[in-house]
This record gives sequence, structure tokens and C-alpha cells, in this order.
Amino acid sequence: MDPGDTPRVPSPCYWEVMEFATGEWAYQNWALEYDDLDDPVGPGNEQTFVYPPLEEIEAHRDEPGHWAFGTLLNVDGDFDAAGECFDQLVAANGGAHTLWVPEGSTPPQPPTPPVPPELLAEVAFEHLAIPAPDTLRNPAASSYVNLATWFWVAPGDGPRDGFVRLEVTATAGDNSATVVADPERLTVRSSAGPSAGCTAEQARTSYAAGTPQSAGCSLLHTRSSARMPGLAYTVTATGAYAASWSGQEGGTPVAGGGLGAVVSPPTSLELPVAEVQTVVIR
Repeated sequence: MDPGDTPRVPSPCYWEVMEFATGEWAYQNWALEYDDLDDPVGPGNEQTFVYPPLEEIEAHRDEPGHWAFGTLLNVDGDFDAAGECFDQLVAANGGAHTLWVPEGSTPPQPPTPPVPPELLAEVAFEHLAIPAPDTLRNPAASSYVNLATWFWVAPGDGPRDGFVRLEVTATAGDNSATVVADPERLTVRSSAGPSAGCTAEQARTSYAAGTPQSAGCSLLHTRSSARMPGLAYTVTATGAYAASWSGQEGGTPVAGGGLGAVVSPPTSLELPVAEVQTVVIR
């Protein structure tokens, strides 16, 4: 998901159509063993799953469509509105936790109770996919012993590239929560031992002749990689971000707070390091 996208959170309870749950599937999995069915509903609920009447399962066996399952948005059982909404949802369906949805139609959904910004922040945080840094280097081919190799994150073509701020907003009715992740540090490590921790600004600074080495992110190797497998050292780069959130509740700003550090997946590259041979003539 690109930053700035907005996942819209459904009601805390809703009918979710399951593509696998065709009429034939339900007949094979429910009707043929109807007297032995007893499955839990899910996290935060102690009640058992209530199936539709056997006659209804059999009636929809050959019809085009799918079964929808009653679903609730809940986090560690702490969102009371979700449980209350779920109880009303299934009660309106005769107590069954599934609903037949004919092909081409959609299940009726209940009104959306308020979803607190704190919960929306968790939803937005789950959608915050941190990209592996697209790392370039100079020299682009082989490096040399005692020559600093400069690393930086490629700018790229999209807003996610280039080690920049990431942002996701989750909304439900008039409530929302925005999670941002600000890049803080790029760590570059070599299998030869040396490592470098660079600021976001250093990580975004590409190599250019005349640029001070301190402005960028570089590693210095003191030994050739000639004896290494593949004749190269493995260099990995990871980005660290600081995540936080803020929100709106009924039009009133909510301050939110910090969500801690988030680390990107690593990017690996092979770096050959050669040694310049010098001949001394007397």
C-alpha cells in the first residue's frame, strides 16, 4: 500500500462474503455432518458458531452465490461496541452466524457504530508496509581496499522510494487515525565486519565528485574479498523509522502518540573488493 492511501474500516460487525463458501461447499462441509458441528466463533468470544438450518443449506446447494460470515472487528477483546454490534447482527438473522448471499447481490450491513481512533490507529499501523531500501553504491562495480564505498537509497519513481516519510490513514465514519513513519537511520553492514549508521539525510545523499565523505554513508574495507565465496563480501542495508499517530474523533483532534521504531526488511548486495598491487622500482 502506498503512503497516503486510506483503508476504510468497516462497521465493528459486518457480513463478510467468503468466495470459497459456495452452496456446494457448505453442503459438503456442513450438511453431511450437521449433527456434529461445533466450532468457535473467534477471538474474544465464548459462544459457539451457530449454523443455518439444515433445510436452508440444502436449498442453496446448487444456487449461484456464496455464504457470508458474521465478522467483528475486535482487538484483544477490548472493543465492547464490536461484541454488542455482533450480537445484534446475528439476532436479526435468526441467531445464525452465516447468511446466504445470491450471486450479484450484497449482504445487508448494519449501521456503523463509532470506531475509536485508538483502534483505527492499530488498523492503519497494520497497513504500514515498510519497503526494503533500494540501495545503490559507488564504485558501482568493484571497490578497493582502503577506498570508501558510498551507499545511498535510490530516489525511485514513487512516493514510497527514497527513504522518505510514509503515511497511512484509517477512517470509519467521522473518526480517523493517521499513522506516519519518519525515516531516522540507515544501517549498512558488511560481512567483512565494518558497519555504518547513517542519518536519513546521509542515506538520501547520492555520490557526486567533490561531495565531502561525511555527507554520505560509506564503508571502508581493509582486506580484499578474493578469498571469499563468490569473491565478494555481502553488504546488507536496513532502514529504521519512528512511527507515531494522531487522529480525529467526531471532528475533534486526538493527539495520539508514539508507536515505536519500525525496521525495514534488509536489502543485500554483493560487493567485490579488490586490492591494488604496487610495484616499487629502485
